[in-house]
Amino acid sequence: QESGASSRGIAGSLPEQESGASSRGTAGSLPEQESGASSRGTAGSLPEQESGASARGTAGSLESTTEQGMFGNTLRESAAYAAGKHPVQKSLFDDKRLLSEKASKEIKIIGQVFSTYWILQYEDTLYLVDQHAAHEKVLYERLLKEMLEKEPMSQLLQPPVILTLSMAQEQAVREYKETLEQLGYQIEPFGGREYAVNGVPAHLPTIADRELLLDVIDSLVQDQGRAKTPELLLEKLASMSCKAAVKGNSRLPAEQMEELLKELMGLENPYHCPHGRPTMISVSKRELEKRFKRIV
Repeated sequence: QESGASSRGIAGSLPEQESGASSRGTAGSLPEQESGASSRGTAGSLPEQESGASARGTAGSLESTTEQGMFGNTLRESAAYAAGKHPVQKSLFDDKRLLSEKASKEIKIIGQVFSTYWILQYEDTLYLVDQHAAHEKVLYERLLKEMLEKEPMSQLLQPPVILTLSMAQEQAVREYKETLEQLGYQIEPFGGREYAVNGVPAHLPTIADRELLLDVIDSLVQDQGRAKTPELLLEKLASMSCKAAVKGNSRLPAEQMEELLKELMGLENPYHCPHGRPTMISVSKRELEKRFKRIV
């Protein structure tokens, strides 16, 4: 689920990119494991681990209690990808140690492999973290929090990005103007078929790229005529977060990995990205010893 956006930094206190907050779960174990989204989020197993879940949900349940409007009291995020529509990861375990205050002080980042995965150690368990899925998760949660609070933040662009749109793209921008504004975009006519993008979501500064902006608009073209529901907004949040997240094959300094890990583990469910892929997998010391025939 990685997009073509280039990695330009990481959220919060990391250079040129933001991160986010709010969702939690449990982690998984090593041997052969099916993947997908679990009702509370789980970490997978070391071998065979990609997920096929849709961008429409992520673990946890969120509900807006704000005044009536596009969200009203209807904004909910499906916990288990709605009754059998999506595969659910089966080999679960209830290891919540990583969410403890003790873990936040003692977990160690040992390094990075393949410029994509981080190696962590905590007590008797080894964890591998997918940096793209991890960053995608924190970006999504920050954006979702702002939308639930009806406080979308925009980063103003100076100079603005000028886009020349097709007739279908122009129609989509007009039809989904309110949706784009709720997501933090500021787009205005600039004459003819040209539109000026004056602002982008504050937590996604790297999305201020001509090709990425056209990708966002093209996705709206595909949704033309579709009801402007909270579900649609959740899908757009997930897609935007994926495009803006740091990519695989991007070597990160230790301090950036540590900052992103801190953001990730502060979420209620840090174990899955919005599309259902695991952010981390784990293997215990005992499992390693069994594989090396040190124990039986």
